Amino acid sequence: MRRTGLPARDLRVLDPLLSYPSSILGRELAVVINLEHVKAIVTAKEVFMPYSTNPLVVQFVRDLQHRISSLQALSTQQAGDRDEMEREDKAEASLSGPSQHALRRRASISSNERKGDTPETSVVAGPKVLAFEFRALESCLESACGCLDSEVCVQFLLNMCYCISKL
Repeated sequence: MRRTGLPARDLRVLDPLLSYPSSILGRELAVVINLEHVKAIVTAKEVFMPYSTNPLVVQFVRDLQHRISSLQALSTQQAGDRDEMEREDKAEASLSGPSQHALRRRASISSNERKGDTPETSVVAGPKVLAFEFRALESCLESACGCLDSEVCVQFLLNMCYCISKL
């Protein structure tokens, strides 16, 4: 409770002995997730889960670890690309002199304003990397939806078999 700043009533949602409907509780320092087999507390840097030997939970943990590690590598690469672009801008400004760089920038802004356009901004290409909490929440939702989808498919197949056997 100290690490997450959550009151005890929010932690009761995760108790497997109590029956609570599926829910996502957003709090100031954490998100409490109770979806099907996924029960977790997500903070800005960590995901806490009660110990479980349920195969669905074990698979979810593997998927979560893979998603977080692969996206961390992507966000590190994008941060490096932004730093490189900033260094190039600074080098260009120092080579042409700060006053000329500022004058060129002001001239391009004023010419765009005359045209009614907004000033151009550089955008780093590639997928946008979400915050850790959102990536973890996305994994939780995908896992819960996948579980529900498989249950629906199995039920559909059972119903089809029943209908066929009646013929």
